[in-house]
Amino acid sequence: MHSDGLSSWRLCLTTWCRRMRQFQFPFVSKGVSQVKKKSRRRTSSVSDTELAVLKVLWELGQATVRDLMERLEEQGRTWAYTTVQTLVIRLREKGFVSTRKDGKAHLFTPTISQRELLSLELGDLAERVCDGRATPLMLTLVRENTFTAQELAELRAMLDDLDARQGR
Repeated sequence: MHSDGLSSWRLCLTTWCRRMRQFQFPFVSKGVSQVKKKSRRRTSSVSDTELAVLKVLWELGQATVRDLMERLEEQGRTWAYTTVQTLVIRLREKGFVSTRKDGKAHLFTPTISQRELLSLELGDLAERVCDGRATPLMLTLVRENTFTAQELAELRAMLDDLDARQGR
């Protein structure tokens, strides 16, 4: 009877798993850590620590983990080698950094510019806060900041260009 009960339980569990896979529940066929890794790749957001690493990569163009550590230490961030390594691996998983082997070391290169990341982050913010509309976000940024004469000239030129493209 014990083995028969166990067989029933296995059959029930197997049937449940098949049904869950039909509805695309990834945790049924994969481990939780795999699902977390996959979802991490889909996100465009970058943590503050990942951003610190990206800023150094933008500055240097490409770097090893050791190069990154040295530059980050100059900025007052004393992180372990494994911490910096984890951060660049996360950035690579998100598609923001590429890597190539150079001898024994790995060279990391940013695959996204600061402007592209800013565009992604602002798009996400507009989506979350402003129902996908960028105008409230832009107007708030303009109202809440002060600008140099050069920045004002750039803003005016952008508005003039926008008017011309829209036939006004």
